[in-house]
Amino acid sequence: MPHHPARRARRPVLVRGLALLAALATSIASAGTVPVHGAIIAGNGGWTQQAKLLADVAANNDYAGRAVALDGDTAVVGAAGADVGGNDGQGAAFVYVRSGGTWTQQARLVADDGVAGDEFGFALAISGDRIVVGARFAAIGGVAGQGAAYVFERNGTIWTQQAKLAATDGAAFDGYGNSVSIDGDTIVIGAQNAAVGGNTSQGAAYVYAFDGGWNFQSKLAASDGEAWVQFGRAVSVRGDSVLVGAVSATVGTNQGQGAAYVYTRDGANWSERARLVASDGEPWDGFGGAVALDAGQAIIGASSNGMAGQGAAYVFVGGGADWSEQGKLVASDAFNGDSFGTSVALSGGIAIAGSLFSDLPGVQNAGAAYVYTRSGGTWTQQAKLVAADASDGADFGIGVALDGSTAVIGAEFASGADGWSGAGYAFESSAGTCPTPLVEAFDGVTAPALPSGWSVDAVQGSNTWLTVAEGDTPPNAVFANDPPSPSDTMLEAPVFVPQAGATLAFRQRYDLESTYDGGVLEIAIGSGPWLDFVEAGGSFDEGGYSDTMIGTSAIAGRAAWTGDSGGWIDTRANFPPAIGQPVRLRWRIASDVSASRSGWWIDGVSFGCSDASQAIAQVSPLQFAFTLDTGTSASDTLHIGNAGDAGSMLSFAIGESEADCSTAADVPWLAVTPSGGDVGAGDGTDVVVGIDASGLAAGTHTATLCVGTSDASHATVAVPITLDVGNPDLIFADGFETTP
Repeated sequence: MPHHPARRARRPVLVRGLALLAALATSIASAGTVPVHGAIIAGNGGWTQQAKLLADVAANNDYAGRAVALDGDTAVVGAAGADVGGNDGQGAAFVYVRSGGTWTQQARLVADDGVAGDEFGFALAISGDRIVVGARFAAIGGVAGQGAAYVFERNGTIWTQQAKLAATDGAAFDGYGNSVSIDGDTIVIGAQNAAVGGNTSQGAAYVYAFDGGWNFQSKLAASDGEAWVQFGRAVSVRGDSVLVGAVSATVGTNQGQGAAYVYTRDGANWSERARLVASDGEPWDGFGGAVALDAGQAIIGASSNGMAGQGAAYVFVGGGADWSEQGKLVASDAFNGDSFGTSVALSGGIAIAGSLFSDLPGVQNAGAAYVYTRSGGTWTQQAKLVAADASDGADFGIGVALDGSTAVIGAEFASGADGWSGAGYAFESSAGTCPTPLVEAFDGVTAPALPSGWSVDAVQGSNTWLTVAEGDTPPNAVFANDPPSPSDTMLEAPVFVPQAGATLAFRQRYDLESTYDGGVLEIAIGSGPWLDFVEAGGSFDEGGYSDTMIGTSAIAGRAAWTGDSGGWIDTRANFPPAIGQPVRLRWRIASDVSASRSGWWIDGVSFGCSDASQAIAQVSPLQFAFTLDTGTSASDTLHIGNAGDAGSMLSFAIGESEADCSTAADVPWLAVTPSGGDVGAGDGTDVVVGIDASGLAAGTHTATLCVGTSDASHATVAVPITLDVGNPDLIFADGFETTP
């Protein structure tokens, strides 16, 4: 295994007889994988490993997985240490595509002018058919280590280099390309060591826009920058907004606490709008070492926050100059030195944070990634992801990427085709998350303020959306007036990721000049454009549009709510197909130059799931690993829960005779009690999984326990069991009770 610089101290390992690591090595040799107990939590949006992404050309110390990126069914894994030709450490990036549930390598990307030591692949990003790859030590015009970034474009299945980007004012070892981000026609490149105004390593970020070719647009630097803050350590772009991390920025009297800066674009001009800091930050937290931006929300890693570097990640919501901290994410099993927050990713109502030094039972510094989902303004840990073949010091979590219900986690020292070459791991959630119910009655704020996560965009006119004490359910509703002049104003809801059958319900009252002034509901799916809700494939079950607009307003010619509703009415709608993709909704009111009326009121907004009787199975853990001496036994519990809505009932049966499933008759050393039952909504039951190693030969024994459920999305949950039977001098797996 390669040397790992700046590692935390190893934790002590209890042994009896032979060392536990020797036992682990035996397990790896005989079984090929190291099953992990309690690693992945199933349930609504339960995550399972789909593939291990390995390069077709790999070698020890390639550092594959140091950076990963994902967009839809295309994943990219950077290997900054890869040799190209005879160039040691030139670097490469590997592109994988998914068809069904199968991932295959599509391309190996290298710089057409690369040389040894460039570290191409240290950072990378993807947007549609474009990939940008950072080469932080590339020489530019004879300037050693200045850094560069390369843009590749796909035509069909073929990737070709489109451009090479470099700073025109760059200097040696600026670190240009140590971070990159792309969204459509905009690229941002971080240069964390760039000098600014005489400040050594203040750092900068460079913005490029595509207009027939990639053109430099702006150089971003912190308005309060100082030496050594490393602005540009991490960057993220979404639309006309950019987020830049400054990992060593001073906050108040806290040296090195870290900060992140928000910039927005108006035309071709970029301006600094906000400085984000942790509300409970401390010196040298590393806040800003990882950042991700998604519509109206941001996540920022602070890998050294907390006791002895456990780490944390902070979620902010807002836009422009108005941002607020929504939540602090920490691991439920945090331990000293885990470095949680080393990497972060955000997609709608899902967030992932990498924790590259997390330990697993018997496996030190294996690394993990934690998944969180949002309901309303609350974030909850949903799952802990680990590699199925977790190994000591793999750095799993050094890079993370997320797009809807798919995640890719990098592990730069994972075993590969040749030694510890590194890999990416693809995970899939069985369904998108559905915050049920996510209800906003606008009553938790003082008028005229909007709730956290809700925002207004006024394209034309002076009217706006605000809360007023005129709610359908007192006290508040949200309201926009109908002026006697042209206006076009939108109220945007928080982003979320719907599952199949997602629904929208709200109460509304409108008094708008009939057919001249009106309101519509619009939706944006993923990174797509804003569309009318019906045009995008949605439908109204109740309270749909009332008439077609005429006149000169911004929504003339469209179906809309217009005229007088006659009081409060119900509106119920079905979302268009958008499983696993972030969804944005907005209520848009527009008027022309004629007479005014009162306006439009909205109250009681609820995003939900259509089938209230739907049971949702939660099975945990998804794998068991036992290590026993011959003649001993052990037991553990399999928890089966129902996270469905009120009134749902989950039925389960264990030991179904299906392909790759084991029955009790097949496995005499395995016993399960009870073998079936029913679980009500919000309840759970424990099933005892018993193992008896009496009479078993030394070696590895395997079985697959199948849990059949009435949840259509989890009809059968396979739970692999590995039993290692060995010498009495070997220690048994931590956490299990054994009896002689």
